[in-house]
Formats: sequence, structure tokens, C-alpha cells
Amino acid sequence: MLDMKIATMTDIHLDTNSLLLKRDVFPDLLAALKEIIYDILLITGDLSNSSRTSINIINKIQEETGKKVLFIPGNHDVTKFADTSWDSYNLLKEHESSLIDKPFIIDEDNVIIGDMGWYDYSYALDIVPSSIIKQRKKSLWDDAKYVKWQMDDEQVFEMILNKFKNQLEEHKDKKVIFVNHFIPYKDFVTYSSDGEWNLCNAFMGSDKIGKLLDLHSNINYVLFGHTHRRYGLIEDYRGKNVICNPVGYAYEWETEDAKTEFLKCINFITI
Repeated sequence: MLDMKIATMTDIHLDTNSLLLKRDVFPDLLAALKEIIYDILLITGDLSNSSRTSINIINKIQEETGKKVLFIPGNHDVTKFADTSWDSYNLLKEHESSLIDKPFIIDEDNVIIGDMGWYDYSYALDIVPSSIIKQRKKSLWDDAKYVKWQMDDEQVFEMILNKFKNQLEEHKDKKVIFVNHFIPYKDFVTYSSDGEWNLCNAFMGSDKIGKLLDLHSNINYVLFGHTHRRYGLIEDYRGKNVICNPVGYAYEWETEDAKTEFLKCINFITI
């Protein structure tokens, strides 16, 4: 088959950035996508603050570009619109772009495996106990207000971790592009002298994902976001190519030009 070129993006935060810049930045995103050559756009979460908004954006991208979008949600995409955040998660799961429970078979040798991921506090447990983290989350982290699972974070994380285990086992004979929103390796977590900042690292991901990935030499690429620190492509990190190149919020950008920032944050995988 001919080469397939996958464009990757994460943490676009389209609605928030439109508010920050006081104008709709979707045309800038569309202009950036029309300037590049690719076959599939792979978005690694936090497209917007609503599952329905994210779906509408994905539909508009596909309609305007004629290119397929693959998507996994981040924490912002699953803010609850009904009883629980599972309603948002399942709405996104049912969309044609979703990788949730639906690995994308590129060809007989290559597959994209993806899901949201979550966090289990492990990046802060050596600093504070989980009981304090749960208590402080209400005042420090917006997920406590807007994301409602009706179960502990650790339980949500373990559910998704087990799905990853099963899918990686099922596709152990293929080359894998692994996609998850949250940070799978502690090396990409930023620590500082600020105690509250370090406590918030509890909500950044889990190294259990990274340890799982270490067991699978057939994983060629690992994609994630959630952190707004732009690492770009790091080759041969623990035997894998790692991509973390988030758009982030407009006040974090080097320029005020949305199209320029979008283009900076697009990476490519050629199969």
C-alpha cells in the first residue's frame, strides 16, 4: 500500500482559546490543516470543554478538509452534561472518530490503540498521601467540579489500564501507535519548589501506563498531552518514539497568531 501520513495534535482547547483571543479560532485551525499534507488527523484529547462541542468540531474538520479524524478524549472533553461524565465519555465513544474500544487497523502490520487514560495520584504519592490529595483536589483541580465519575479516580484509571492491557495483548503481533491523553512517564512531569504545584501532579497521569508500554517492544510511537509543555518528538525514549507537542492556552504561546501556533504543534507519523 501507499504510505499513510498521520498528522498529530493535542490540547487544542479550541473554545477556551477562542474566548482568550476574543474571536473564533476554528478558521485558523482549518487554515493550518489545509496548509499541510496528511491522510489522517489524530487528536490526543482536550479539543474543547464539552463532548458535544468536540464532536461538532471533529465533524466540521472532516467536512471542510475531507480528511478522517481519529480522536481520544481528555479530561476537558468529558465534563458532564447529564448525570455523570460517563455520558460524555460514551457519547464520544460512539462517534465515528473514536478510538475508545475500537483500535484503528491501518493495515495488516500496523494499528492505532487509544483511549482517554486517567490518573491514580502516583506522581504525588511520595509527597502527600492519597487522602490529602482527594481532599485538596476540590480546591485545586477543576476536574473535581466538572468531571463526575461516581467512583474513585484510581478505579477509573484501573478500568482503562485493563482495557489497554487487553488491546495490546490482542495486537501484540502488530506495530502499535499508542495514544492516551495523560502523562505515562514520570520524566515528563514538571516538579517545582511550589508544594501546591507538586500536589497537582497527582492529576497528571500514571507511570503504570509507562511500565505497561515498556513490556511491549512492538509499540513504535507513544502519544500524549495533558501537560502543556511542548516536548515535540523524542526519538528512542525507552525504545519508543514519544510525541508530546500540545497547543495549550493562548497565554502560554510564544506568539499571538493562532495559525502559527497550531502549525508548530503538528507532528507527523508516516506508515
